Amino acid sequence: YVELREAEARLIAESEVWQDTCRRLDEAEGEAHSAEAELESVSGELRAITHSNLDRLRFEIVDRQTKIEEARAGEEDLLLRSRMVSKRIGELEALTADGLAAFRRAASERTGA
Repeated sequence: YVELREAEARLIAESEVWQDTCRRLDEAEGEAHSAEAELESVSGELRAITHSNLDRLRFEIVDRQTKIEEARAGEEDLLLRSRMVSKRIGELEALTADGLAAFRRAASERTGA
């Protein structure tokens, strides 16, 4: 009978340990679910932030590309204008040389006539 009582006491003690272990496992599982939900929430926020940052970076890249293209177009326009001005200067120099030669001939004819 004593052995039966001792076995019953051990069984009760083990049962209490088992129940305590089950309770702790339930608590840990609840904490794990809570952590998982928080992780999912943070992941969602991070994805939103990352998406927003990528959108902003894409906009900045497109804006800079546009400015570079505009600068290149302006550069080409300035180069074309510079060439036109150089050509016009050459034409004016030729006209000036021709005019100066004509003036000298006319002056020479007046003094020689």
